[in-house]
Amino acid sequence: MKITKEHLKAILMEEMESILQERESDAVYTSLIGLFMTSWADPNNIDVDSKKASSALDYTKKKVLDKMPAFLRRITGITGKVLKLKPAVVENAVQMVLDNVKAIEKVFPDPESSVRRMFETKVNIVYDKSKRVGNAAGWFDNENGEVSLNVAHPNYKKAMRLSKAEIDKMPDVEFSILLATNQNALLQVFAHEMTHMINFYRRPEGSARLYAGQANVPAKAIRKAWARALDSAGKVDDGEMSPVVKSAIKYANSTEEMQARLVPIFRDIEQTIMGKKISGDENYSFAMRSAGSKADQREIEKLVDVFGNAILSGIPIPNQTFVDLISVIIKVYDLYYPHQLFVKTDKVRNRLALRAFEFVERLIDEHGERA
Repeated sequence: MKITKEHLKAILMEEMESILQERESDAVYTSLIGLFMTSWADPNNIDVDSKKASSALDYTKKKVLDKMPAFLRRITGITGKVLKLKPAVVENAVQMVLDNVKAIEKVFPDPESSVRRMFETKVNIVYDKSKRVGNAAGWFDNENGEVSLNVAHPNYKKAMRLSKAEIDKMPDVEFSILLATNQNALLQVFAHEMTHMINFYRRPEGSARLYAGQANVPAKAIRKAWARALDSAGKVDDGEMSPVVKSAIKYANSTEEMQARLVPIFRDIEQTIMGKKISGDENYSFAMRSAGSKADQREIEKLVDVFGNAILSGIPIPNQTFVDLISVIIKVYDLYYPHQLFVKTDKVRNRLALRAFEFVERLIDEHGERA
């Protein structure tokens, strides 16, 4: 997706009000996600029984368990492997958010209650290789506000090298330590699902926004995005589009999904800039592993490094460099989530450019200088 100054100026005129509204919320989201991930990265913060060894259920059994009355769960002894933060850790996190996260009240009408509920979120450990779950490393449940991590996913299996039987026999406290040390996979899932979680607690009555957003993608826009994707691959549109393809394009164009993909990228870049400033090391880079290839990962790290050094160069940033930095964000997005950009509708592509614009502008205001 090529960005020019003229294109950017046109869509800015159309969406200026929404940019101003989203600027502060993005900063709040990245702060909340950073603190949440830091809390979970320390196994001492996780509240688990030192002797209990629970089973990692599959998706179907977990759904059955969710509908089972609490007394029946106690009688049967079926609980599933569930992790949560210690109450004292939750209270400390709530206070840190209230004291340090600016504009938190613009995201949560009742910050203290909402943040507490968010940090009290239960994390279910699921083991499922079925087609129903697909290749998902984790997900956020819009029905009960819980997160699930699928440890059958390759990201976990490569690091843990454990079978389901071994995971089930492992005491929950030992598993929590193992999971915390496998931070790459754990934090990558959290970084994405946390955006859905924040939106859930921000507007509980609108917890199905993800699906509503998909439903509102016009059929004409879907067809145009699909034709663009085929053209980029050197293929001809034969008029056939399967329900699976249509559903995938709707998913790619969900505004909430776009936000959930962008926030981790914003966090990676901000952490890189802060790391460079604090350490004085211009080679410092903070970038979690993408869903793409090793070559894509190297390119991401290179682009994030170039972006950070440009912001911190001490040289006033002219308009053309500003536009180039927006293009870097979009390129990183495409590398993090291969093939998502090609099937985006014009409206969502413009939205992505606007989100990148306001992010670059904020970082320059905070860490750099405009020409």
